[in-house]
Amino acid sequence: MTFNTEADEEIYVKVGISYVSIENAQENLEAEMPGFDFDQTVAKARADWEQALSKIAVKGGTEEQKTIFYSALYHMQIHPT
Repeated sequence: MTFNTEADEEIYVKVGISYVSIENAQENLEAEMPGFDFDQTVAKARADWEQALSKIAVKGGTEEQKTIFYSALYHMQIHPT
């Protein structure tokens, strides 16, 4: 996507996802996010991910290894199969 924006102009976008159809994506969006408050949405997402990722505390290892571990944990939870 591209937008013709002015300097410092912000664009807010809501996205619905469905592996079935565009209509189901719209239904999912309406069910999961009926309103839209950007700051509230960001705060809730951060809190939800902090809760999910803090279930496991890593001790030892380097910062790089911890980043790799928590990135893998994030990816596992964002699309579990």
